[in-house]
Amino acid sequence: MRRVTKRCVALGVLVLLGCPPHYPVAGTVPPSGAVAAPSSTPSVAQPARPARAVGPMTHEARLAALGEAWGSHHAGDVAAMYAADAVLKRPGRLDVRGREAIERSVADTMSASRDLVVLPGRVWAKDAHTAVLEWVRRGTDTGAGPRKGTNRPFGVVAAAWVLVGDDGLIKEEREYEDRPTVAGQLVPDKESPVRDVIDAPPREAAPPTTRRKVEGEEQRNLEVEERFTRDQNTGKLDDAFALVADGYTLVDYTADSDLHGKTAFREHLVEWMRAFPDLKATITASFADRDVVVMELAFTGVQRGALGSIKATHRPLDFHLLEVDQLEGGQLARSWAYGDSAEMLSELGVLAATEGAPGAK
Repeated sequence: MRRVTKRCVALGVLVLLGCPPHYPVAGTVPPSGAVAAPSSTPSVAQPARPARAVGPMTHEARLAALGEAWGSHHAGDVAAMYAADAVLKRPGRLDVRGREAIERSVADTMSASRDLVVLPGRVWAKDAHTAVLEWVRRGTDTGAGPRKGTNRPFGVVAAAWVLVGDDGLIKEEREYEDRPTVAGQLVPDKESPVRDVIDAPPREAAPPTTRRKVEGEEQRNLEVEERFTRDQNTGKLDDAFALVADGYTLVDYTADSDLHGKTAFREHLVEWMRAFPDLKATITASFADRDVVVMELAFTGVQRGALGSIKATHRPLDFHLLEVDQLEGGQLARSWAYGDSAEMLSELGVLAATEGAPGAK
């Protein structure tokens, strides 16, 4: 929970591994609402064929259909899951607006990994129109355009907050997938370790649909999250960590390993607060699904101290995560965090901002 990776990725690695960049401006992040320009390399030519029929469905069925569409290796099948005016948002990157632009982006991604698959994971739902979908994106870097592939495998866990229309089509998708993890899997660096290739969806906990619903539980859990965030922001760490179970576990998919125990979590947060004395967390969106709370978070502050190998940059940070917390007895028991640490690294001037590596749409 609220663990932002502190590893330093070799400068330019995403440029070497990425699909054609849409905003190759070193050390910058695109303005909010900016739209991705067309790729500098033509998308893979794919034969025209009627789009698959899409209609109202459950979120679980929607995630399964997206997996099948990616498995078809036809970008049009994936794009058919989106509304004509849909928008794909990814923190620190340009928005992709419209079904046609999404289809081109998907085709570019498929061109960089000819065996790419998307394996459905868990689903957390607010209602028929709002949900968080989790998946594993796995494949081999076979190269794209003039860039030769490394022929190494990659596999990462990602998630997206999706908003769906009455017609069953995705109107907005806010996607969180860590590009530096893919880069580190394709070009390993002992100084910047990343997670091993993941080839199957997480199964650490039962999905909400199999859990018993307890009256009042969801509202109480939302209040716990709000209290933790408020106490963290005001420096009342004793109060904040009274809301964390001793056996707490954080699975952060932007980090190379999991974090175990309340003490380790507190030490980690204190280290971040030393680097960013004015660090603040803001819950920008949230909902509860039985014993789980799903949140989008924004972290802001100015780096005044060292963070791992990153010396004080005195630059502002505006970093975003999607987090899923499971609570037990009014305490945080385990968390899963999804993000793209390239956003943070580019804001701090450590990494040139690019559109990303194979496996990132």
